[in-house]
Amino acid sequence: MLGRVVCAASVKRWGALLVVSGIGCLSGCAADEPVPAPTLVWVDGEPDGPLESDPWVRAVRAGSLAEVVALNSADFSGEDLLVTWDRFRIRSFANDVRGDAMHGRAEVFLGPRPFTPLTVETTEDGRRAEVVGCADAFEKVQEVPRSDGNRWPMVLTYFMDLSEDGHRRIRGAGAYATPYPLPDGTALTVEHCDTVLIKRAVLDPPPDLGTLAAKSRDDVVLPPSPSPTPGS
Repeated sequence: MLGRVVCAASVKRWGALLVVSGIGCLSGCAADEPVPAPTLVWVDGEPDGPLESDPWVRAVRAGSLAEVVALNSADFSGEDLLVTWDRFRIRSFANDVRGDAMHGRAEVFLGPRPFTPLTVETTEDGRRAEVVGCADAFEKVQEVPRSDGNRWPMVLTYFMDLSEDGHRRIRGAGAYATPYPLPDGTALTVEHCDTVLIKRAVLDPPPDLGTLAAKSRDDVVLPPSPSPTPGS
């Protein structure tokens, strides 16, 4: 609204002189069209395991999608990201992309981290949880091809908090080096993950590496401040 008022005032003040410059004013005052969020397409069908209805698992799924959308667009201000990830992790994502932009190492993710949850462990007060399962490697397109050095698939744990605003947020994720005991007595190991079906999803439309690679460090949109995560 402020931009439109300035444009109108400028036209009134400068009269015929702004017959030409008013064209630029109109284009400058117009709001940018929002870019539609990509659709998530499950390659082998949507996951339907017994834990998929668990609210902690749903939060992992939502956060995994929000993560790659933010990384691919270099925009870390989206509500979907702010309500599913801890503020420190969001800042870390943004810093990683800024570093990649500075060193010509842009990469885009074709889909979220492939992950099959196998157990959810919560604290007695219900304020924290660990979502443990088997994860596979991201599918990426990279400006400079490189390996992450990990053995895939692996045992992965999402560490989560229930914030004061009612949102479940991921504060981190890590691999287990020792067998993790599942409720049925199975020792969850990387070898066991070799036998687990880990479904993969892709973004439609797929991300464009050239668009991200053209961005500079200053083009990265940082999360809002102060923190969107109350109580953390």
